[in-house]
Amino acid sequence: MADIPRIFAILRVIGYGLAVLLAIIYAIPILFLRRFRHRNNILTLNISLVVMFCSAFWCMYFIMFEFYPNTLFQNATCPLLFYAQIVFTCQLPFTFLMITINRFCSIIYTAKPFFKTKKFIAICIATQWIGGFLVAIPFPIFIKPYCNLPFWMMMYVLIVVEIVPPIVTLVLNLLIFKHAHTSSRRIQAGNGITQHNTTSAVITNAIKELRKASRRDLSLLKHTLVMFGILVIGWVPLYLLIVIDYAGNVSPLVYTKVVQSLEEQPQQTIS
Repeated sequence: MADIPRIFAILRVIGYGLAVLLAIIYAIPILFLRRFRHRNNILTLNISLVVMFCSAFWCMYFIMFEFYPNTLFQNATCPLLFYAQIVFTCQLPFTFLMITINRFCSIIYTAKPFFKTKKFIAICIATQWIGGFLVAIPFPIFIKPYCNLPFWMMMYVLIVVEIVPPIVTLVLNLLIFKHAHTSSRRIQAGNGITQHNTTSAVITNAIKELRKASRRDLSLLKHTLVMFGILVIGWVPLYLLIVIDYAGNVSPLVYTKVVQSLEEQPQQTIS
């Protein structure tokens, strides 16, 4: 009979290894080719690094979990293990939040050039990583012997890492959508379509611009919903399952299937 858990473990390692490889492929041109080092690609580089570090951590974790569990779960290693787990896991939702904050400031405050500079992007990225290290501080402090965590820490992770960032990201994206929609309508109102001396060519161009603005607004709204769905649908179920199953009554196969479904998220993020 096939060893199903072992097969899933190997698939997990392969999935995360593939995500690391894809992230490296994305990062190399940005790192070594100067023409690719503009603002948007710096954000892409940060996503690639987050995916690479996160996937590399989970790849090593599942290798140790499957083949060297006694070495992995020791009183001496548990604080560092859980600290690193939270640091790397929270970076993905924090990255989406950072990108949204960057877009929000550059779109809403267009008159301030600072929000469109690489310096502001560097500040956002540094804040994202520092935030991840700060969020994980309670784990090495409050962890119990034999790698047991208090129940409130599971709720802490669910709320701070997997609920608050997606909600803030959604709200900021909706504000961006509202601003873009209002701005397009204001520009269209000033086109002078209702003026008596307007030619048919001007009217035709105005209609075209109206259609472009509508498509742009719909595209932005679609992007907002997709980003929110990736963060909530992609990551929350696993942490919610851990919180509900604090006593450990759920079958390990359920966890295996949930984790397997999450393996596609890092690859979708950088593709």
